Amino acid sequence: MNQPSLPSDDLPSIEVSLFDKLLHRHLEQVTCKRFYELCDSTQRSLLSLCEWSIEMSAGNMSLVILCRNVENYSHIAQAIPQLLQQLKQLSNSSKICIQRPLNRGILLKFEVEELSNRGI
Repeated sequence: MNQPSLPSDDLPSIEVSLFDKLLHRHLEQVTCKRFYELCDSTQRSLLSLCEWSIEMSAGNMSLVILCRNVENYSHIAQAIPQLLQQLKQLSNSSKICIQRPLNRGILLKFEVEELSNRGI
């Protein structure tokens, strides 16, 4: 087992402070705003039909979309390549998670890295 080379008071705190939580939330809000600005009017209209947010965790960014009905789900699913293109401008390690209405069906997940592999 490797022992840290720094004294314990020089190591980062294990606890997350309220200030850290506020900064994290602010980062998510600013990222949401920037993502929305990158979207065109069609993408904005689609997003307005759903509940959506940007979540940051361990250096990864996720666009989480909750569709209220199957029709909106279908439209969002068709727009995934364009939405991934917008996310790619913000982070190369991001993904989209789309939840169908009332937890029916499978949670769809798409990652920006898939764009590069497909040449999109």
